Amino acid sequence: MTTPGDSNGAPPRPALGDATRAIRAASKSPTVLQRPTAVPIYQTATFTSPDAESLGFVSADARAGYSYSRLSNPTTTALGAAYAELAGAEAGIALASGMAAVHAACAAVLRAGDRVVAPLAAYGSTRSQLINYFGRFGVGIQLVDITDLDAVATALAAAPTRLLWAESSANPTTFVADHAALAELAHRHGAYYFADNTFASSYLCRPLEFGADLVIESATKYIGGHNDLTAGVVASTPSVASPPTRGPPSARSTRSLPSAASSRSRSGWTGTVRTLRHSRRGWSVMRPWNAFSTRACRRIPSMPWSSGSGDPATPAACSPSRSWGAAPVARRSSTPSPSPSGRRHSAGSTRWWSTRRQPRSAS
Repeated sequence: MTTPGDSNGAPPRPALGDATRAIRAASKSPTVLQRPTAVPIYQTATFTSPDAESLGFVSADARAGYSYSRLSNPTTTALGAAYAELAGAEAGIALASGMAAVHAACAAVLRAGDRVVAPLAAYGSTRSQLINYFGRFGVGIQLVDITDLDAVATALAAAPTRLLWAESSANPTTFVADHAALAELAHRHGAYYFADNTFASSYLCRPLEFGADLVIESATKYIGGHNDLTAGVVASTPSVASPPTRGPPSARSTRSLPSAASSRSRSGWTGTVRTLRHSRRGWSVMRPWNAFSTRACRRIPSMPWSSGSGDPATPAACSPSRSWGAAPVARRSSTPSPSPSGRRHSAGSTRWWSTRRQPRSAS
């Protein structure tokens, strides 16, 4: 069977077979003139292009369009852009896991012969990746107490350093990084300052506002919030010459699956509500201890609640300027500090954080 030729005299074309028609019919996207209120899941590996030139253009630069979902996908692009907006960044990308985000951030700036200063108290997988992966390729790693700014300054001055890495609140020890001071030290010594903000999330802290050059988060944790996805996000500022948010697509780490990116985008709708509830619940546990000076020292982040009620669920308490980043972080000294049990701990590997007591009301 053939189809009629056109009016210009072209020969008739063979009719399409059942298999071809079925494939084309099943792959035809509907025309949608109205914008959906939720980001669609583009569950596809490849995208069509009108011609070879257009395909080559988008394959060479994923920012120009879409060709292959390992390079870029509209659903994951939307998640990266959303995170960049929340983090106050120039651009962002969504990756397959938090460790993929760590790898993408480090691989974007490190090369053989470079040096990294990183925290002693840090996520174990991050420390392992720095030492066992980047270390094998000639990158020097020095671990320091990130809460001791003098020790950090000494480490940075010891040799040319490419990168200072820190965590807003260390996983799992919760030691808090003074982003403003660390960023200033890193930049003074010609190094980048990258921050892992997983344990704080952008709802409580935005490291880029305190001088960090790049921020990563494991979206598996508070960003996702429902134990149903594995993902990571990276956002950077123009100060990073070749961030993972730009550059050759082949150099990027594993991208997030569209389904995971969609779930994370959905979680963003409730992020503020969930964070406020987390904060209020944590404060309700802390409050009874706060009334006893002998129990005031605990290895938890010092949260400078300044409202009369000490309620962390107020906008003033949960803004970045009132929470993690802007508050001066207590620094380690040689003077021992009391522990909850009455024992005294000198400046060693254990860090005890003091929670500020709230003034009692007149009533």
